[in-house]
Amino acid sequence: MKNVEKERNVWLLLVVLGVFALSGVASADLYFAPVVDDQWLNAGNWYDTSDWSLAGRVPTLTDNVPLENEPVISGPGAEAALLWIAPWGADTGSLTVEGSLHTSGYLWVGSQGAGELTMNSGVIDVDDHLILGANSSATGQMYMNGGVVNTLVGGFFIGGDGTGHLEVAGGTINTSYIGFGCWGSGSGTINFSGDGEIISDANQVDEVQGWIDNGWITNAQVNFVGGKTVISQIPEPATLTLLGLGAVAMLRRKR
Repeated sequence: MKNVEKERNVWLLLVVLGVFALSGVASADLYFAPVVDDQWLNAGNWYDTSDWSLAGRVPTLTDNVPLENEPVISGPGAEAALLWIAPWGADTGSLTVEGSLHTSGYLWVGSQGAGELTMNSGVIDVDDHLILGANSSATGQMYMNGGVVNTLVGGFFIGGDGTGHLEVAGGTINTSYIGFGCWGSGSGTINFSGDGEIISDANQVDEVQGWIDNGWITNAQVNFVGGKTVISQIPEPATLTLLGLGAVAMLRRKR
């Protein structure tokens, strides 16, 4: 358990350092308003918050994005520096990804308000950490239906000081570390409702099993495969029966 605590403390330190290191990265804050349509990749929907003029371009890896509307990423090439979904108190915001998104900084789903992220297909690459429910007033919901999410530097956290929920129905989340309440008072839950999986580079088997035992993660099992911690849905009884029949058939063939 000492090794688990050491690994957790390392990732928490990386989160803190990431916040300070990236605080001065962005050259502008761009705001999405669905003037033309709901598409992130349409330059006609973006405004520069310094003077609220039409930016005439989509965000790049040096632009912060405070997001309180409901854009859809339906193609490749969406970028941001820091991305806050529901950035202000009593605020809402959602993002649907069916293409690709790359952030050079962190991604907070529910920064101050109620944020939602739906991942249907494609790839999300987060160069720092991802938090569902960052600050104490925030809630963050993520629906993982397909595609791939990579947070291989700063980790993936359910609750910073807020509350988060992750629903895994499909796809794969690759992360350096999976955790709950990374800033101390946050909390949350993970539920598996399909054949998706979470793969952590850290050896977290005992830690994750504890979360399963206390109900923070439901309908799930954890295994250590190829030097990584793999969290996935518990096989349905019918699937287990088929696996059992297959094993019996193999034994009969060997005889």
